[in-house]
Amino acid sequence: MAISYNTIASNSTPAHPLAINPGATLHDVLITGVVTDTTSTGSPFAETGFDQIALQSITIDGQNLAVLRKKDATGSEGSLNISDPSSAAMIGFTMAISGADNTTPENVISVEVSNNTADPAPAVIDGTIVPTTNGCMIVAVMGIDALSSADDPVAAFSTITGTTGAWTVRGDYHNGFYNIAVATCVQATAGSIAVRGQVSSMAGNAGRSMVLMAIKPAAAGGGITTPPLPKIIPQAVHRAASF
Repeated sequence: MAISYNTIASNSTPAHPLAINPGATLHDVLITGVVTDTTSTGSPFAETGFDQIALQSITIDGQNLAVLRKKDATGSEGSLNISDPSSAAMIGFTMAISGADNTTPENVISVEVSNNTADPAPAVIDGTIVPTTNGCMIVAVMGIDALSSADDPVAAFSTITGTTGAWTVRGDYHNGFYNIAVATCVQATAGSIAVRGQVSSMAGNAGRSMVLMAIKPAAAGGGITTPPLPKIIPQAVHRAASF
């Protein structure tokens, strides 16, 4: 089975802990992204069964962007709680990817970039990731550190150098100063790509942070495999001598 986007669930009401039910399928890889309206939360963020992959802080008006990942979904996770050390409220999402390597999902180390310049719309942030395995799903998670609670930023993603498939925004969530978006594309042939996140439709200025991940397909090593059937070894046939 080729790697593919499955589903996404979100909670756009600022809360701590933040509850999200991913609604995933058995053996999916799950990716969670959350933002807080403060940089004082520290590290690590926590979610049952997940590893923290990245944490980016923006200082324009104060924001943390955290990305977590679960290797192998049960398909019956129910409502999961995300927490941080200082109990700051969050909004965010959990996205499920099917057909991914659920032993070592990341093909290369995730890339974290930030832009602490308070730019007006359209503001951009660029990052480069270099997958080494064909068929990886590229995941871009962008946090938008808005200076005005009236902002309603619209996120877009594109490949500015290198080659990938078309980008699809899977989620774009806002609640006052809380803003986060996620998009995916598939890279048929591995190689360096520069990804751009763009923010528009804002009343004020904003800083940006972005985390890039390359999730490799199960065929690249890992994932669910079927145990081989036992080998049948022919046995010698002994016949009685005839006289």
